[in-house]
Amino acid sequence: MVNNKNASHISIFRLLIMLAVAVWTTSLAGELEVEFDEGYHYHRILPALPLQVDTGHVEVLELFWYGCPHCYDFEEYLTKWKREKADHVKFVPMPAVMNRNWVPQARAYFALREMGEAERMHS
Repeated sequence: MVNNKNASHISIFRLLIMLAVAVWTTSLAGELEVEFDEGYHYHRILPALPLQVDTGHVEVLELFWYGCPHCYDFEEYLTKWKREKADHVKFVPMPAVMNRNWVPQARAYFALREMGEAERMHS
């Protein structure tokens, strides 16, 4: 026969150990200093890429891929946000190109943009 009192103590002991480990690892994460070195962790783009907005305005750049299910699902919320955004916010869509298979869709977007049809076809 199993002693329930013993099983209860073991469960509480395990819970306390897990709690102590969680607190200890969380405190370690706060002490970590992450330093990023230019040239090693990142490269500065010079000259800086020009913004498509005037000073005092905000540019929101959307990277998208037509084959991305997340981009597709998010479009409904993004369309609503674009209608309600402040006047000083400029929304700039830009197709992402992660590999050469994505290039035709990016070219199609830029062609549509030049024809004035990107907004209609994009959403």
